Amino acid sequence: MTVEEIYVCIDSAIAKCKDCGDHDLAERLDDALHLGSSGLEILGAIGHILKRERIKANNLIGEKKVQGIIEFIESSYGLR
Repeated sequence: MTVEEIYVCIDSAIAKCKDCGDHDLAERLDDALHLGSSGLEILGAIGHILKRERIKANNLIGEKKVQGIIEFIESSYGLR
C-alpha cells in the first residue's frame, strides 16, 4: 500500500458516503485529507477515523483495504 493508494481509497469512500447519505463521515474524511501540511498528520487523522468507524469503513472500501491502510499508517508512525 502506498500513500497515493490510501488517498484514492479515501476519495472513493467519501464519494460512497455522499451517495448513501452519510455526509458526516464524508466531511470528516474530507477534512482529514486537508489537515495540516504534514503527510503524517493527514495519515494519522485518516487512521483515527478508520479505527473509530471500522464497520462503516469496511463496508465502504473493504476490510482488507482498511486493515492495509491502518497497518501502513501504524508502520509510518513506528507502531508496527
